[in-house]
Amino acid sequence: MYIDTEECPIYIQTIQSERGHNNVDRFKSKLIEQKEEYEQQITQLTRSHNEQVSKLCHEVEESASVLHQYKIELDSMRVKLQGQEKQIIKNTDNELCPNRNLQIKCIKLKSENRKLKKDLSKLSIKYDKLINEMEDARQYVLEMITNLD
Repeated sequence: MYIDTEECPIYIQTIQSERGHNNVDRFKSKLIEQKEEYEQQITQLTRSHNEQVSKLCHEVEESASVLHQYKIELDSMRVKLQGQEKQIIKNTDNELCPNRNLQIKCIKLKSENRKLKKDLSKLSIKYDKLINEMEDARQYVLEMITNLD
């Protein structure tokens, strides 16, 4: 009989029982061989499982690093937006003056502000998605570790 797993095949042998003392010894030796094979396969599967858990943990760490970079980028964009909004308010107050250069600068700042708000929104969505994926990955790793015990 043959059972196929992803990591290693497991062979199950059926031993036919015959009468006689020699057959009993042969039966015992076959069982001992099977036990040793199963132990080797279990060891190999455990090693493979541990490698997969290690790879997953490494990926989670990398994702955490990317997530942190997104957070820093989002924070810097928020600060930049706040600064530009203050500048727009300041320029809006100065629009009462007929200075054309200030009006052009104000329009450019408003346009750039809208663009940055859109970018910030997109990055916020990515950030939230990554947070959810990180939490799912942590839960999965914890389940794998729990199931290993």
